[in-house]
Amino acid sequence: MKNYFVLIQFILARIAFNRLAVCFFTVFLLVTLSGILSLTYGDWPKYNIDSNLPNATIVRVGDIDGDGDLDVVATSFGVSDVVWYENGGGMPPTWTKWTIDANLGGAVGAYIADIDGDDTLDVVATGNGANDVVWYKNEGGTPITWTKYIIDSNLGGAEFVDVGDIDGDTDPDVAAVGISANDVVWYKNEGGTPITWSKQTIDGNLGGAVGCHVADIDGDDTLDVVACGNSVDDVVWYKNEGGTPISWTKYTIDANLDGAWCVDVGDIDDDTDLDVVATGRTVSDVVWYENSGGPPISWTKDTIDTNLGDAFVVDIADIDLDNDLDVVATGRSADAVVWYENGGGTPISWNKYFIDANLDGANFVFAADIDGNIYPDVFATGWNANNVVWYENPSVGIKFLSNIAPTSYVLSQNYPNPFNPTTAIEFSIPKSEFVTLKIYNTLGEEVTTLVSDMLSAGSYDYEWDASNLASGVYLYRLQAGDYVETRKMVLMR
Repeated sequence: MKNYFVLIQFILARIAFNRLAVCFFTVFLLVTLSGILSLTYGDWPKYNIDSNLPNATIVRVGDIDGDGDLDVVATSFGVSDVVWYENGGGMPPTWTKWTIDANLGGAVGAYIADIDGDDTLDVVATGNGANDVVWYKNEGGTPITWTKYIIDSNLGGAEFVDVGDIDGDTDPDVAAVGISANDVVWYKNEGGTPITWSKQTIDGNLGGAVGCHVADIDGDDTLDVVACGNSVDDVVWYKNEGGTPISWTKYTIDANLDGAWCVDVGDIDDDTDLDVVATGRTVSDVVWYENSGGPPISWTKDTIDTNLGDAFVVDIADIDLDNDLDVVATGRSADAVVWYENGGGTPISWNKYFIDANLDGANFVFAADIDGNIYPDVFATGWNANNVVWYENPSVGIKFLSNIAPTSYVLSQNYPNPFNPTTAIEFSIPKSEFVTLKIYNTLGEEVTTLVSDMLSAGSYDYEWDASNLASGVYLYRLQAGDYVETRKMVLMR
């Protein structure tokens, strides 16, 4: 391989006499051979929600107090706490920490859902040391009060938990895994006040059962369950066959993902069926499995990354709003929070971007739009750092309009113009380019940078808020590769 690589470089150098061409070809070849390239997408501003949550474990996001903005729930394995952080508004938001439970032994799993159907969000959690699965009823009030109800006090090593209407009776049920019990179970919500729960085993023999996700894998309008067996290196799914009680058929997705730990589900290849993303801690792998559709469903394993130290947790979201699903992940021993851009193609190509390379013991990751600009931000916990943090998506203000490749570069006149205080700037690029969009005053001084990112071919819209500027004429300048264009606009108060 090395000799071929050197020969290609030599031929290009002789033909083109151009070092730059050789450099670009070298990068291209490396991408082709490796399947993944680590790039700079832009700095993600990091904000602390809490810097004193011992062994911060899982973080989830939802509007707990019903005031229209997103709050945060987290668990602490170190002190057995389940807490929530009230979003006080502002940018960045201010946070008030409230305790839901200070006595859930080895608090690990957490999920936010309206369990009792009263239009307020409740919290489901697991205690790994206590072997507990519990839910906390949101009773409202200022501050909110919580009533704790036990779902199960005998799930050995209770770990991940998920919520969904498994039996199709319109109320939410709970699925969970017990890593020491090797169990995958679900709890039927029987209703009543308080709610009663019936425990039903899906699988009592999944060695080191850990990851857990509820989703309709086979498209039959019933919810199935996907899980990982950490000690047996398995990624499996269980088909919901219906019946009373529900029967389950176990199918193996992968029997050879060393240290399988976490799974998530989404339509990665945009073919309308659900694919699976998973991590293998032992081999530091992030992989995805393409759902063939079936029946029967077969799975094609594709690698996203083979070098994310102690690959731990994954989440799926359209980070760059280009209409395909990307993957966010943590590497616990690598102290890394990363996202992988779905570059499309067959097979799909992935670009690796670091959100944070220094979150000590990076543990859990979750994507949600905290600042209301439609771009998903990223939340994470640092097991060793005792931190709950969020990272602001750097593509602030830009909206992806269409992925149909234009035939030429276009920078449109802003609208409205004159404007006060917001205006929209649209532009199109015919191929993937590093794009900058900057604002200048009439003296040629840079006022602000709106865009500084690698963008895919397509059309974009940037909504610019100039409330902090004085009336006057401003220039906006788009540069994409060799293309440069400048236009005028008028801020009139």
